[in-house]
Amino acid sequence: MIRPFSHPHPSFIDILLDAGQEPSADVGLIQGGGNKYKQIFALRAVPLLTIFALIYIGVEVTLGGQRHGFQKLQAKVDIMI
Repeated sequence: MIRPFSHPHPSFIDILLDAGQEPSADVGLIQGGGNKYKQIFALRAVPLLTIFALIYIGVEVTLGGQRHGFQKLQAKVDIMI
């Protein structure tokens, strides 16, 4: 059953209700007033994803730098031989 929206731009909660899903408590926090960034960073997934991204990017940059350095060293050794 499709409900008519009260205004031209429906909220996220209206869209969830039309899809037949119940909004979670996290959605209610973001929809409410107050400091948006404080509410976003209060979600548990945000710091976990941030830590994962920092570790993943750090390992990727470290291994990429070592590979590049090894290739330069290998090129110098090949020239000497």
